[in-house]
Amino acid sequence: MAETSATELSGAWTIWDCIGFHYFHTFRRAWPLLPAAAAASAVYPVLLLAGGSRQLAGNLFPFSGMALTWLLCILLAPHWKAARQWKAQLYLRKPATVWFDASGMGIKGEDSSCSATWKTILSVWETRRLFVFYYTPSLAYLVPKRFFQGADRIAAFRALVASAISPRVIGPPGLMGRWC
Repeated sequence: MAETSATELSGAWTIWDCIGFHYFHTFRRAWPLLPAAAAASAVYPVLLLAGGSRQLAGNLFPFSGMALTWLLCILLAPHWKAARQWKAQLYLRKPATVWFDASGMGIKGEDSSCSATWKTILSVWETRRLFVFYYTPSLAYLVPKRFFQGADRIAAFRALVASAISPRVIGPPGLMGRWC
């Protein structure tokens, strides 16, 4: 790995960063649950509109209702998790400095600080608004793209991260990452 200069960013996270992360984290692998739950919840209305048996439609009403409730829970759970995280982790509301160099990354704020070497980062993902650095299967460091001042800084950052985690790569946004 070639020696590169450090990248230093400053900013404060928002509740929308947490919400975007939780939606991405929840649905990056489990997105097929959404159409399945939507299809299951639509069985009753479709059967009624298609002129199917009223007896059969009546029997499927509880199933469709439960599937609709399941769909709503699936869609709202990440929002609820983000709200809980935002309420519990007060340091997220304060400005912080995020740095990256050839050896690793770190975050320093008023009330907290942490650092990690590139070897401890399991995977790196890019979404529409965030870079997500997983250090466990369910915990991650978030770096909002708005912390960067310009597209050239983001490109230099991508190159630094790509060289640091090689042969692994920054994960493409995928279906959910383009939305989050």
